[in-house]
Amino acid sequence: MNNDNWIFKNSPFEILNIAFKRLFPNVKYNAYFNLEVKDENGEHACGFTDFKDNGEIVIVVDGNLSIHNATEIFAHELAHAGVGNKHGHDEVWEKAFDDLFNEYNKIGNEMFLSEVE
Repeated sequence: MNNDNWIFKNSPFEILNIAFKRLFPNVKYNAYFNLEVKDENGEHACGFTDFKDNGEIVIVVDGNLSIHNATEIFAHELAHAGVGNKHGHDEVWEKAFDDLFNEYNKIGNEMFLSEVE
């Protein structure tokens, strides 16, 4: 795995993106950090996935979150993107979320354990 173009060699967001592409190779999305994330009721949200009418998928994550929390929110939203907007937080979404983190951990092990050996 080549991460020579990454600014941070251990970027959790890049690793999640790779995991997502492995699990959902035909799903495209755009992701953004935003400092003021609000849900459809105008309340603060940590992130959301917007399924546009034109088929575009946009993920927004609160840029004020810690890296740890933003990584989990990004994975949460990627699971929504992967399974589509008809699966709220059902079993299909839950499996996608679990699969993403399993693949994320697998990639991390591939990348970083090989560097130690």
